Amino acid sequence: MIKPVKKASARPSIDADVDAETACAETMRLRVIRGDYEAGARLPAERVLAEELGVSRGTVRNALATLTTQGLLQVRQGSGYTVCGWQRVGGPELLAALAETRSAERLVVARDLLAMRRALAMVVLERLSEVRFDVRPIRRAVDAFGLGAEAGMTPEEASLLDIAVLTSVVEATGSIAYQLSLNPITQVLARLPWLRDAMYATPTRNSAGYDALVAWLTHPDASALPVVRMALEDADVATMEKVSPKRASSRKGGAR
Repeated sequence: MIKPVKKASARPSIDADVDAETACAETMRLRVIRGDYEAGARLPAERVLAEELGVSRGTVRNALATLTTQGLLQVRQGSGYTVCGWQRVGGPELLAALAETRSAERLVVARDLLAMRRALAMVVLERLSEVRFDVRPIRRAVDAFGLGAEAGMTPEEASLLDIAVLTSVVEATGSIAYQLSLNPITQVLARLPWLRDAMYATPTRNSAGYDALVAWLTHPDASALPVVRMALEDADVATMEKVSPKRASSRKGGAR
């Protein structure tokens, strides 16, 4: 049974209300993704959900409105809320919930998320090999990451500085589409600390990679992009081996 959301106090603050709505929405989202509510099923009435979760009907109503906006639910006047097929209408923001809810999907989500990040990086670098741009903002972001690596920053701190580097690189393209494509990927990574910790287990290595990137961006050469792609793939393989010890052990055993 899913742990109910705690009831608000008699005089809740605005933050308390927001937290209750967020927790309620997350609980309902996990239920949909886990399959507790199948596609096409009608949800219980707001009153029933409110009693079950220990929150007000207003909180439930706002949480359901959030899931409707995300495409997980559909509402019809007089018919209440019905569940949509989240695989068809959901977005990347559901990947974190999927990894948290279905343990069997955890490594698949991690692998595919890294592949999405890598694919976007290659598209961005291809664009930068074709257009003129100012490399200085990227260099500043990379230098900040390098200083953090030398100071022994945590994976969480490395993640924030990494996002700053990625953002500066994507912004250099001038493409709004690329910028908006990056946001959901970084947001999902922020919700998967076990993957984040593996990605930035050794920040000095990440820093060395970014130094090489700046060197390439100073004189972009499209013919060198296959080498960049291989470097990114190798980094992602190393990350996957960290989150999948059994797979790493089997590879080492097979190499003997």
